[in-house]
Amino acid sequence: MTDATQTDDLLAAAKKDWRRNFAGAMLTKNPKFMTPTVRHYFARQYDQLGRNVYFISIFGRILVKGEGVSEAERSIYDRITKIGEECGKKVNAMKAVAAEAGITDLASYPLADKRDITAFVIVPAQNKFLKVLEMADEYLVMVNTLWLEGEITDKAKSTAEMEMKHQLGQIVSMVRKMRIYMQTKVREAQRAAAAADAAGGDKATGPTAAELSQAEAQTAASEGIRSEGVEDVAAEEEATEREGEAVAA
Repeated sequence: MTDATQTDDLLAAAKKDWRRNFAGAMLTKNPKFMTPTVRHYFARQYDQLGRNVYFISIFGRILVKGEGVSEAERSIYDRITKIGEECGKKVNAMKAVAAEAGITDLASYPLADKRDITAFVIVPAQNKFLKVLEMADEYLVMVNTLWLEGEITDKAKSTAEMEMKHQLGQIVSMVRKMRIYMQTKVREAQRAAAAADAAGGDKATGPTAAELSQAEAQTAASEGIRSEGVEDVAAEEEATEREGEAVAA
């Protein structure tokens, strides 16, 4: 067994354990993604995005009494909406090129047809992210179709794929930043609670020990899946930049 296979197995087990211990509401969906780029982003970022937004929205309101939560949520949803609108425009542009060229048959992906996808929705942001991924997938199918038909060049295809990776990465990066921001707020609340306890002060308006313990457990579980978190996002961004430089050359 290779190191990559072992890592994937550990990630799958960690995700399964996290879902098994999740106490909130959950929807199960089965999106259909064809392109490797979108399937990769879903596999590596979708669950982590959900955990991060859940931490911001749920624990943020419990532990810091909502301080900064609405602003963090607005930043996330605004970014998702913006990227979704940009993806929609890209899809329409590719459809126009295909229509002008008289192309009706789209590229197929045999491997994708053999691998079903299950998406567990625990926050609304994941539903919105799924819709963006669907548009990104449709766009990349169109790009590859036009490339195979000889309507766009190799460089144009590579540029389109690189730009889409960058746009999807913007959503992941924004959620990560807001998660770090809210986690800082939570840790400040933890220190304040500890200081009040040591001084024998009134903690009635602060988070309870049970709430803090639950947040710590959530934080540890989420941070334990490292390859989907900060390190993975940084690697994605660095790889996209290198790819962009190669295409430009």
